[in-house]
Amino acid sequence: MMALLRRVYSGDLTTFAEVGSLCDPTSQRWLAGPLSRTGQVVRRSFTRRRKVSGYVSQIAKGGGYRAHIAKRGDRRPSGLRGTLVVITLVLIGLAQPNPEAAGRVVSFRLADGRMLSGLWMEAQERPAPAVVLVPMLGRPRDEWQITAQRLAEVNINALAIDLPGSALPENPAELTRWHEAITAAIAYLAGHPADVRPGAIGVAGASLGANLALVAGAATPAVASLALVSPSLDYRGVRIDSLLSQYAGRPALLMASIHDPYAARSVRTLAQDASGPREVRWSSIAAHGTLLLSRDPELVEALVEWFQRTLGVH
Repeated sequence: MMALLRRVYSGDLTTFAEVGSLCDPTSQRWLAGPLSRTGQVVRRSFTRRRKVSGYVSQIAKGGGYRAHIAKRGDRRPSGLRGTLVVITLVLIGLAQPNPEAAGRVVSFRLADGRMLSGLWMEAQERPAPAVVLVPMLGRPRDEWQITAQRLAEVNINALAIDLPGSALPENPAELTRWHEAITAAIAYLAGHPADVRPGAIGVAGASLGANLALVAGAATPAVASLALVSPSLDYRGVRIDSLLSQYAGRPALLMASIHDPYAARSVRTLAQDASGPREVRWSSIAAHGTLLLSRDPELVEALVEWFQRTLGVH
């Protein structure tokens, strides 16, 4: 923490982003600002690796840090005052709760014997419904952190899992079997009836995770509700254009940005399936998958409310 803050203090916004911000890999720009518990971000962008004069202070509400950009005539803290600022920030940072402190890491076994881990966040009153959260390809389960916290706050257990791999497998056929990670997570939840209410398990996935969620949902009757964020009709051979009919009468929520052409077209096509309750939510923010959720808190709330309704949370 001390090393990070010193680099931030010297004006390295790349390190500032490591402390508390998001990066958009498509534009290579940092959203310099902290994540609050509601998923809001301080809306100020800086070009990656840009050096600025300024310092960092702790934000009273929501935790995190904010960059103060020096204007002409301003002075950056120096000498003893600057040292005290850094020491104070380190002490405050150490006092901040660990983002994973509200949950715990659990492990479960796949059919082939491999072990996967997930972040488990418990509802306060159990047994309660549960939702498996599936990330995008190459992205960590931590990107579901805010959604998992919100689900737990409304008394829904959440299990954010890792995918079996961080890159596309050499054998394309292996990718179609990655949904087995979701079915294994569902089996893990079903094996804990003291924590998870029987018949009340949902799955939410983003991008590739959305496709895998639908594959698992169509093959697993235990899935009572789905939420698909930025799905694709065909993700490197993981086709889902006909799977909603196999998922049949169970409810499904479809989400995408109107500025994400293929995901938007996929959502429109999937929404035409009338075999069960289907709901569509659009965002005007140009982002994809879990990045879309992080930049549009209203979608997070819509997803949480969806599982409250479809999994019977009163």
